[in-house]
Amino acid sequence: MMDNETDPGGTALLAMPELSTVTLGTKDGVRVIVSGEVDTSNAWELREALQHAAEHAAGGVEEVDMCGVTFMDSSGLQALLEARAAAAGKLVIVESSLPVRRLLAATALVPQTR
Repeated sequence: MMDNETDPGGTALLAMPELSTVTLGTKDGVRVIVSGEVDTSNAWELREALQHAAEHAAGGVEEVDMCGVTFMDSSGLQALLEARAAAAGKLVIVESSLPVRRLLAATALVPQTR
């Protein structure tokens, strides 16, 4: 997460969590590599990246690599579940970090993982 900054009046501003997504083509579809923090302030970015990837998967597998995710709340989980529903079972989490695995394990709605 970025350091807090201050506005000209000296009031502390909370930094937005950083989230990065990269989409790569694979022989069977696409892979979305996600890193950083996923929460209510930026889950829309993950949702958009997964939608974009689905459009380019051309019916192939949409792999999601989340090993670089340092934090994820229920907003990120919701984005994954929406993408899984839209992908008709072709969305697979291929890698995940401990925070992501913990969140997935704590729910009954675990997306398909490899």
